[in-house]
Order: sequence, then structure tokens, then C-alpha cells
Amino acid sequence: MPNSPGKELYYSRSAKQSRQFFMSSKVGHNAPVFEKYQQKAKNFMCSCLAKDERNTQKTPGGLIYRQRWNNMYFVTSAAFLAATYSNYLASAGKYLKCSSGSVSLNELLSFSKSHVKILTLIESYKPVL
Repeated sequence: MPNSPGKELYYSRSAKQSRQFFMSSKVGHNAPVFEKYQQKAKNFMCSCLAKDERNTQKTPGGLIYRQRWNNMYFVTSAAFLAATYSNYLASAGKYLKCSSGSVSLNELLSFSKSHVKILTLIESYKPVL
């Protein structure tokens, strides 16, 4: 079923619920797990933005590149995560600090928007069957 919401709807709901849970004071004894998760999210975003020791590869056009066989899924996920992480940081009153300096929330959103724009262009050139 090509038009069913599927994973995307599930992931957006779970991301929202996770953010609300994490922002609340209900974390309790799970705090170390969430701190580790937050550190991994920070490292991932820093590598996507080329602000870390281990940066994600990019194509000549500026699209992040992971693996030949699942790159569009990776790019879509990274763009979604950048937008979601930016919202989380804004609501928490925090910022992203990478090994090569701080990253503004606008920079995170710009990264997300630029990749969505490229994905839209790529999809618009696919033949309709």
C-alpha cells in the first residue's frame, strides 16, 4: 500500500512521545540511558554537519552519503532528526556543542531544509509508472 502512513507516522508519534517524556521529570532511574541517547544524537548531528572528528561523507552536491543501497532512507531520517532535534533543543533552552564549536538552531534547520529540498528535486525527476 503506497499511500499508507506506515513507519513514518509511527516514528513521528514515538519521537514526540519520547521528547515529551524526556523533557518531563519522569525520567528518574532511566536518566543514564537517556543521557547516553542524548550523547549519541549530539554526535550524529555533529557528524552530519561536519563539525566532528568523524564527519559523514557528502556528495559533490552537498547531500550526506552513507551507503549506496540505503542512502535516501538515511538522508530522509537525518533531515527529520535534525528538525526534531532542533525543536527539542529550542524547547529545552539548549544548544548543540560540537568538537569544532557550537551550532545554532538555525544551522540545524538549514541542514534539514536543504536536504529535504534536494530529496524533493530527486523525486520530481523519477519517471511515473
